[in-house]
Amino acid sequence: ALFDQLNYYMDLCLSRPGELIEELSEVWAHKQGDIMKVSSGDNMVEGRFSGIGASGELILRTASGDSEIVQGEIIAMGEDV
Repeated sequence: ALFDQLNYYMDLCLSRPGELIEELSEVWAHKQGDIMKVSSGDNMVEGRFSGIGASGELILRTASGDSEIVQGEIIAMGEDV
């Protein structure tokens, strides 16, 4: 059963990464709308978790629109960010 599941997710990863992201969205640690602050290089981005893009980027909804973060560190979460 484990091997079958690994094959299933490997197939999604290689041939249909968008579907893999959608399926895994149900088990992410972060939920839609979670408020977070992310340090990315010299930038600090604050917004609401909107999801994970097809290439693995974190998508935050900010006051100025969606921000795609490829590399960074979540430094704060919650209503008082």
